[in-house]
Parts: sequence; structure tokens; C-alpha cells
Amino acid sequence: MKFLSIIFSLVVLAVSTVYGLNMGSTDISAEDLSRFPKNVAEFGPQVDGLEYTRRPLAIRPGDLVPIEFNYNRASSFKPRSFHAALYSTSDGSFVKALGGINFNQMEGFGGKDSRFAYYVPFHENADTFRIYNIAMFASDAGNSNFRFAGRGLISYDPGH
Repeated sequence: MKFLSIIFSLVVLAVSTVYGLNMGSTDISAEDLSRFPKNVAEFGPQVDGLEYTRRPLAIRPGDLVPIEFNYNRASSFKPRSFHAALYSTSDGSFVKALGGINFNQMEGFGGKDSRFAYYVPFHENADTFRIYNIAMFASDAGNSNFRFAGRGLISYDPGH
């Protein structure tokens, strides 16, 4: 079953390359990692003009996690990069960073659309079903910390 998951991930990656799917990076720098809030209580207000599209997700190891959001180009917030992370549903603590993407790497970001998405591969070795809070953040040139853009729920199924 793990073999099929790996093959599926490679096929999706190949298709995404051909069709211009926005692939986020799972390589998070130590500096960027320190910018994530340590728990949900530190999220702060949602940034004006940027909204994570909330919808429940169910994922398995190797899946591509869609990070979908709306961006109002008329807002004063000018994003530089987008990031997603997982937080515990029990105590709200930071679990792990999923990945991020710079806005200049996103197909279609320069157009007139207001809906966008990028995808990050999900790697987890846990063997139990789990539910996490998934949160999206963005950075801009004028702020050193990530700004909160919304959150939702995500369930992890190890697929025994």
C-alpha cells in the first residue's frame, strides 16, 4: 500500500509539473520556523484581504495537501509568501510546518483571479488516526512575523 502511495505521489507531481500546479516547498528555514505562532492563542487577528478557504480535509501519507485561499487585490496587505502549519486540537500547540511558497512562484498570481491554491506533500510516520488544526499564514515586506489568514480541520488516516 505504501508503494502505491509513493507511485501516486510521483504521478501527481509529474502531472503538476506539466499542468503548472503550484507546488510549495517543505524545506522550512529555521528563521521561517521561528515565525510560526507557538499555539492557536497567538494567531492574532486575521489579516485583511486574505482568507484561507476552510474545508475539512482527509489525508494520508504522501498526499498533496491543497492550501486554498482568497486574496482581495484591493486590500492594503501585499503578501510576499504563504505558509501552512498543523496545530494540536487538544491543547492548540504547534505540531509541524507543512510548507510554503513565495507569491512570485505561483501561477496566475499576477492575473485578475482572487482564488489561489498551492500544494505541499504530506509526510507523516504516525500509525494512528489524528485530527489537526491546519492554519495558513502569510508574510509581507513590512512585518517580520507571519500574519494569520485562517484555519480549518484536517484528519490524518495512516491507511493500515
